[in-house]
Amino acid sequence: MAQRGKQSAAALAVATTEGRRPSPPQTLNDAQAAVWRRVVGVYPPEYFRPDSFDLLEAYCRHVVSAGFLNAEIDRYQPAWLLEDDGLKRYKTLLECRDRESRTSMALARSMRITNQSRFDERKAASTQRTTSARAPWETDE
Repeated sequence: MAQRGKQSAAALAVATTEGRRPSPPQTLNDAQAAVWRRVVGVYPPEYFRPDSFDLLEAYCRHVVSAGFLNAEIDRYQPAWLLEDDGLKRYKTLLECRDRESRTSMALARSMRITNQSRFDERKAASTQRTTSARAPWETDE
């Protein structure tokens, strides 16, 4: 509970982090820091506690790595598959992307930042029924 009355100068001098979102660690590059800010910006400031920062940092790294692999796969030319190791290189890229995607999804689940973690399954079923049904006064006219 808050203290009643005027606060002392000493109490006012104490810096609080309440209400501030955590900044990305210096160890992240610009792309990874952008993912950090995007994720942290969606949730209330106190959602990510210091004990989950390592998971969030790893998540950001995996998301950026998966994006890099997506770009490499999109850049891959069909003619390259005819080269000696073309199919092998393509398969390796696909496997690496799959690994990065799976790891980032596992980290997201453990931090409860997936859509699945935001909904109660009992409420989600009734929400789906009510939002997909047409209102009685709506017609095809």
